[in-house]
Amino acid sequence: MNNNVVNSAKNISTMNLVAILAVPLIWFFEAAALGPALAVILEAFPGTSKLISQLVMTAPFLTTTLFSLVAGRLAKTYNKRNIIIFGLLIYGVTGMAPAFATSINTILILRVLTGIGAGLCLPLPSAIISEHFTGEKREKLTGMTTSVANIANLSISAIVGFLLAFGWQWSFYSFAVIFVVLIIAIFFLPSSPPIKETEQVAKENVEVSPKSKSVPPVVYALGLFMLFGWVFTGFTTLNIAFRFVELKYSTGMIGIGLVFPGLGAMFAGFVFSQLSRSLKSFYVPVAIFITAAGYFGMSTIESFIPLLGAILLVGFGTGSIVSFILNMTALKTSLEQRDASYGIVNSCMHLGLLVMPFIQLAVGMVFNNNSLIFLYHVSSIFLVIAGVIFIIARKKVSSESIELGLDSQG
Repeated sequence: MNNNVVNSAKNISTMNLVAILAVPLIWFFEAAALGPALAVILEAFPGTSKLISQLVMTAPFLTTTLFSLVAGRLAKTYNKRNIIIFGLLIYGVTGMAPAFATSINTILILRVLTGIGAGLCLPLPSAIISEHFTGEKREKLTGMTTSVANIANLSISAIVGFLLAFGWQWSFYSFAVIFVVLIIAIFFLPSSPPIKETEQVAKENVEVSPKSKSVPPVVYALGLFMLFGWVFTGFTTLNIAFRFVELKYSTGMIGIGLVFPGLGAMFAGFVFSQLSRSLKSFYVPVAIFITAAGYFGMSTIESFIPLLGAILLVGFGTGSIVSFILNMTALKTSLEQRDASYGIVNSCMHLGLLVMPFIQLAVGMVFNNNSLIFLYHVSSIFLVIAGVIFIIARKKVSSESIELGLDSQG
């Protein structure tokens, strides 16, 4: 392990870590805070078209995707701490502003701007972690970022659901939480200036160290993997309510069901380091097979408790994959490449949610079957095939080049 990395880790205080992990709390706030409130908001603006109502929910995903890429590029020139603080300021102001809007179009415009702030914050905590830590410590913190994000999702949705009793505006007032994160970041987020000439550090700190400062092709592959991971996440989180309505479950049961994907992903983040080191190159196939098992259960089970178990499996499997991809991005890039690389990979989280409805629609059109049961059947079959392909690839590629998410010096 490089001495610079060791010294950097020693200089990180407990409050610095708290600040780093506080940012993922609001990674998906723009969706979690609005999801429970969308129907109530639309009631306040009668006559809103279906297209506009969908855009109010999804518009931030587009700008978040774009500005995650921008954040990665900006980090080559500016201190990541300052970028995050600026992003949080935009996020908080534009997130709360719709509470004072008098038209749905104004809300839509502000939601687009909210995505800019979210995008500037999304990729940089992972990049900061990878700069200061390596090996098992980095794996644990990477897993914790996904766990923290999912814990926040669960809490935010529940709290907003309660606040809606006081009016739809409270879904936007809840964005005040972002100002709390902003204050923590101002006082405790560690400085993270642009990486300069660090070729020697890169050689000692990552598995591969290309001389070029450009993003290596493997990052685009990881980004594509992340995109599909979030497509399958969306198949669950954005369709659970509809599936439960089909089964004639109560509103309360639907609310419980919405918690379980995030609960599974939260558990996956907590055990990522231990599980990845135990399973090694089998980690990804196992995560894929777990997700496939969950989807098979969702397509065949109608009893409430077993169905929750299937949803939990999907959340655990997809959450495991997200943690793996974030850690793998650090392993396969030099420090000079890492900011832009995380910008690409993290942007694919929201891009996956953005394209998910279109992929779901395409599956229905190709097979002339739009039922959720069929979608989950197709998903489980696709994932089993993908898992088998990973196992075959493992046998054909040397164990050194396919070492999955592990740092030999950890």
